[in-house]
Amino acid sequence: MLKKGILISLILLASQAHGYQTGVSTYVFADLLVWKLRESPADNWGQVVTPAGSTQSSSVQRVPFNWKPGIRIGAGKNLNYDCWDAVVYYTWYQTTGRNQASAPSGGVYSSFLGNFFVNNTDGASLLGVTYNNAGISWNLLYNTLDLELGRTFEIDEFLKLRPFIGLKAAVINQDINTYWRNPTVATTFNTANEDLKNNFWGIGPVIGFNSDWPFYKNKSSCFSLIGNLSGAILYGNWTFKDDYSNNTPTSIRINVSTISGLATMARGILGLEWRKNLTKSTVTVGLGYEAQIWFNQIQFYSLNMGRLNNLMSLQGAVFNFCFAF
Repeated sequence: MLKKGILISLILLASQAHGYQTGVSTYVFADLLVWKLRESPADNWGQVVTPAGSTQSSSVQRVPFNWKPGIRIGAGKNLNYDCWDAVVYYTWYQTTGRNQASAPSGGVYSSFLGNFFVNNTDGASLLGVTYNNAGISWNLLYNTLDLELGRTFEIDEFLKLRPFIGLKAAVINQDINTYWRNPTVATTFNTANEDLKNNFWGIGPVIGFNSDWPFYKNKSSCFSLIGNLSGAILYGNWTFKDDYSNNTPTSIRINVSTISGLATMARGILGLEWRKNLTKSTVTVGLGYEAQIWFNQIQFYSLNMGRLNNLMSLQGAVFNFCFAF
């Protein structure tokens, strides 16, 4: 209960101190991220189908992703010209989703292409081999590097705006490892594995704004509501792998060509921060909620849906600490 309470508190609040350290020259910051991954194709890695009869049912199998920690670190500098500043930061996040399925009667069907061609080279079977047991491990490794150039406008005592432009680079690698046990039809094998990759790298422009809404001030400290929005278009490459093997032994490789194109994403942050002015420095801490949507990140081939073009989203809490000097 304590863990859930802390997590809920983090999600309900928000933070982002980047770009508002006025009156000082340089600042460094670190964000603790507590995020959760959501992906559309992870909702259908297999189906459990009951035996044919007067009634028959199919249960779609999903991959659940739990809350996992990540980190963002960076540094910025206020330029000695007309309230301009520059900031660079790196974000790292990793998570794994796992699930298992079993069908003592009926069968577990795969949503991936490799299983379709096993004992089915003529394509006569619509779903390929079925199994009594199966499992999946879906791994994400997320890395981004951002460079921003912004200018702060103090609209009035209750609002600061910082529009910015910059560059975003991303490397997002996904490994999908599956196992399949005890085929439900006569075969020459009893165990199989199918492993997929959906790896992306890209770079492109980012544009957005940060907003700072102070609601309490005194001579040395300030509480503010923070709201930030940004979007990016990255040109990059997707590379894929889809390898199936069983203990016959039989190996099948699905050759999927590399894609070069644009990846689009949007990012939003909402929250609260507290800033304390010291003699020659400033300390800022905050709690926040961040959401990122990558609109066309998942692009491997699926047996059920062909070439995918699905979004990936990351969301969750941010705890921020910033020291300016």
